[in-house]
Amino acid sequence: MIPILKTTLRRLVAPLALVATLAMPAFAEHGFLLPESISDNGDKIDQLFYVILAVTGLVFLGTEGLLIYFIIKYRAREGGKAHYTTGNHRAELIWTITPAAFLLLIAVLQFGIWQDIKFPSRMPTDDPDAVEVHVLAQQFAWKFRYAGPDRVFGTEDDYTYGKLVVPSGRPVVLQMRSVDVIHSLFVPELRFKQDLVPGLTITAWFQAREGSERDYEIACAELCGASHYTMRGEMEILANEDWEARDRELSAANAPIDYALSDSSTEIFRFWPPSEFSAN
Repeated sequence: MIPILKTTLRRLVAPLALVATLAMPAFAEHGFLLPESISDNGDKIDQLFYVILAVTGLVFLGTEGLLIYFIIKYRAREGGKAHYTTGNHRAELIWTITPAAFLLLIAVLQFGIWQDIKFPSRMPTDDPDAVEVHVLAQQFAWKFRYAGPDRVFGTEDDYTYGKLVVPSGRPVVLQMRSVDVIHSLFVPELRFKQDLVPGLTITAWFQAREGSERDYEIACAELCGASHYTMRGEMEILANEDWEARDRELSAANAPIDYALSDSSTEIFRFWPPSEFSAN
């Protein structure tokens, strides 16, 4: 083996071993690549992800293989002569047009799922079975407001709770605001990530698959300040019947919302009073 390759491989062994050792617990808990998907939209995103991964992986292996081959084939030799070249116009066209065509293909393949997730006309905002939740982000916490059993915001059974509690098998529509800086609500298992921008009310939605009932972590995926690392939330997914009962229980315990009391846990919602949204 060429001495320079031996030296390079020896230098890489220790860092690669360290990375593998540190990564093993995460791989054991979440799998090698992605955590389990718990939504149909998540499955579609995963399919696109693996197509891109396969193609780019093959290109990477081919490129690195050629690089190693050329390093060996054209290494410096005693008495060797340099070769002057002006390039190859045909090769340049191929390696420019081929990636461009692949990127165009990706754009076409992803457009349908992008429409389903992001286009307002495709969101289940008018679905009578949908559950709407208001999300308010601030440094460094998540707050959630629910319409209560009557499913109408701006009434006496509205309540807030420090956890996102939603049913499985039903669309969940989130109306989201930030009171200070940009935050990003991220639930990896749903493949759900949405930025919250100050001054805007942003609508997004998801539907957790039946059978996914358990607790999940909500992360802020946008660097939002010195204590960004503490901005963790919880999402609890319940079977529909259990969620209905839990919603009634939470409403009875936490309603109505006090928008004026400065030491109340619901006081932060003074930034989003009932006058700024219509009963639905």
